[in-house]
Amino acid sequence: MSETCEKAITILQKTNDGDDLDPLDLKLVELAVNDFLNDEGKQAFQKLFDDVNKGYVAPWFHGIENMLRTQQGYILWKGKQVEHYDSPWAYTPVGSKRPSLGKTMPSTIIRTRTGRRPSILR
Repeated sequence: MSETCEKAITILQKTNDGDDLDPLDLKLVELAVNDFLNDEGKQAFQKLFDDVNKGYVAPWFHGIENMLRTQQGYILWKGKQVEHYDSPWAYTPVGSKRPSLGKTMPSTIIRTRTGRRPSILR
């Protein structure tokens, strides 16, 4: 088994089979296991692995303190469900009618983990 797959298994085991991961972080694990990451993507995956080993805390949804998004698309405010968004619409600007993930999803994931706008797909 590859080192990447072993790290992915560790991440999933330590995050309740990925249920405790932010949806973008779970997608990063998927991209890593399927070998779709370049060097920047691999660095982001390593950072996620390190964060999980130190005690993972999901990032705030849209940077709003105490707001999280679950894998099922529910938006939680201080642990209480307040909204639900399907994945393609969850990361669009307010009022936008077009999905923002699609082709840009990998860049969104890496930008979230590293603070940089990379090109991660080969």
